[in-house]
Amino acid sequence: MSVTLHLPKVRTVFGLLGQPIVAEGLARLLDTCPDLDFVGYSADPKAVADEVLRLRPALLIADQGFGLGVVCEVLAAIKRRGHGLPVVLWSPALSAGEQRMALDAGVSGLLDRALGSQDMLECFRSVLEGSTWTEPLAAGNWQAEQRIADRLTKRELEVMTLVQEGLKNREIGDRLQITPGTVKVHLLHIFEKAGVRDRHELSLKAMRLLSHLPKEEAPRQDPAGEWPLALQGGTAGPV
Repeated sequence: MSVTLHLPKVRTVFGLLGQPIVAEGLARLLDTCPDLDFVGYSADPKAVADEVLRLRPALLIADQGFGLGVVCEVLAAIKRRGHGLPVVLWSPALSAGEQRMALDAGVSGLLDRALGSQDMLECFRSVLEGSTWTEPLAAGNWQAEQRIADRLTKRELEVMTLVQEGLKNREIGDRLQITPGTVKVHLLHIFEKAGVRDRHELSLKAMRLLSHLPKEEAPRQDPAGEWPLALQGGTAGPV
């Protein structure tokens, strides 16, 4: 007697992403999914069309931090080379005009940075099935993040910002003139307050938490690191 196993079809995902630590976080999330496989990313918009043609991914995730115009140019370059694929734009709130511009350029999903990991996966799968995703920001998520941001101390905000920029503990210590051990203690406190397990998850959540602060209070940040996502966490892991 033979048994046929109906395994989920694996669909590949490529990213136009600004920071390695964010790509690592996305890869970790997709590693938990039997039907999705993260095959790589590029931080150079000019290289994305070539990489898409080489790897033939089923889905492209594009960081709107590069600028909506740049993302639209990337999609146009891919289309000129004859390879169409669904695209999810990772973005903060967009105006109605910007949303229409993105959709007209070929974006299939507008994924709000405040949404959690399960919403992300639902968006990816929905777009891969041919649907359009334009879910609004949930007020409950916004209020919960505001409470987290309010609990973080000034030093914890500084450490979180530098983690989000991709710095290691020793580099953070050098920047803030504190020891790596002190950095680790701050990170453990941040993990507990933010509900994340490690620095990868923190880097994905940091931009949204920082967005709750008045501009004069938010630590200065590398503009290339305006990132998203929310991998929901539990017990803190290695720091």
